[in-house]
Amino acid sequence: MISDPELRDLALAEFTRLAPAKFNKGMAEHNPDGTRGLMRMSPEQLLHAAEEENIDQWHYLTAVKKQLADLRSENAELKARLELITFDQNSTTAKTKAPKPLAASGSGSQC
Repeated sequence: MISDPELRDLALAEFTRLAPAKFNKGMAEHNPDGTRGLMRMSPEQLLHAAEEENIDQWHYLTAVKKQLADLRSENAELKARLELITFDQNSTTAKTKAPKPLAASGSGSQC
């Protein structure tokens, strides 16, 4: 597990790597001739755009949350199956390692 300062540095490095290209792509798509742009939007337009982005983020987070829940459930099921297999193998091993009973034939020494 990484420390909080390491996480901060990792997150900032990733943001610094990704953010300029993402912003440039958005400018090319939404403001190719430079006549629009974020600074030309009203505060209300910016808030509306931010709300729309937050709605998208909410759905992304919900999808990740559902996938994590599914993985945890699958993990629990696999652990339970593994425990059954391990228990079954241990039971079989215990049976095969049990001492064999003495033969009841007359060919042995008696005390």
